[in-house]
Amino acid sequence: MSGVRQIIKKPTKLTQAINQDEWMLAALSDHLGHTNTRVNTGVFYPSNLGNPCNRMLYLAYNGLLPHQFIEPTLQRIFDCGDALGTRYEKYFTEMGILISAESPVKCTDPVISGRMDYVIKHKEHGKAVVELKSINTRGFKALLDKPKPDHLIQLQIYLHLSKIEHGMVLYEDKNDQQVKAFVVNYDEKVWTQIQERCYTIMNMTDVPLKCTGLKYCQCRGVS
Repeated sequence: MSGVRQIIKKPTKLTQAINQDEWMLAALSDHLGHTNTRVNTGVFYPSNLGNPCNRMLYLAYNGLLPHQFIEPTLQRIFDCGDALGTRYEKYFTEMGILISAESPVKCTDPVISGRMDYVIKHKEHGKAVVELKSINTRGFKALLDKPKPDHLIQLQIYLHLSKIEHGMVLYEDKNDQQVKAFVVNYDEKVWTQIQERCYTIMNMTDVPLKCTGLKYCQCRGVS
């Protein structure tokens, strides 16, 4: 055993990778990095309404957010999300429970536009909306009895607009593929609060000065 211990050494912790193909890395960055120039005004999106920051929501609604440069790493994250969605669409199809995927939903007053990840046939509820999210292990472990607040808001919007009473936020841990599925039932009070917030934003004449979102809130890039 002493000889084995001498042979098996602890791995050296490297602070920077070496022997990299610089052409490949540069080519990938050039291909994936791009500026998102799409600006839609006068419409709310469920993902934005999950953000608690009224300053960000006002800027987004009025088309005042700066064009966002999508870093290559962020684009890869988006693409992983797309691949996750394709995988679960396959699962639900094979299970014989998929009703629809990427279904558009709209509201005219206030104007809200979004897409539901999935509508499935549920054994207990007949129909259910599934909102799919990937999350890292730390975030996954922190979720004990309910989804994250922004994801809950998204799903409540989809439940109202689809007239479906039941749904779930389905999380997959991106590190080890463990899953959690939190039940969400439609709540009229939550929808009323969402409506009232939209009307408040629509009636504002000045940009809110204070950011009340997280440290990466988009409004922080606007002076």
